[in-house]
Amino acid sequence: MNAIAPITPLSVKGPFAVLDAGSSKLACIIVEPVGNNQLNIISSAMHASAGVQRGEISDLSAFSETIGRVVEIAEGQRAACGDAWWSSCLANWPL
Repeated sequence: MNAIAPITPLSVKGPFAVLDAGSSKLACIIVEPVGNNQLNIISSAMHASAGVQRGEISDLSAFSETIGRVVEIAEGQRAACGDAWWSSCLANWPL
């Protein structure tokens, strides 16, 4: 199996978004690297989550629509849009 090289903030030259998806809310933070592994928060937004139940995506269409909505809100607070979008979803396994 090939290892995936981690992407560091210094490898991105412009603003990018960080998404936090949960069962109750979805958060988007738009940041830009400012050097020395530091990030400057330039915009943020939160929206009620949809399509996620108990930490798992249950309705991909509703989940995708919510992601689009929260990113659009965050972009509306900042004129510059990110040119790189990363997402990481972690889900709880039911016991």
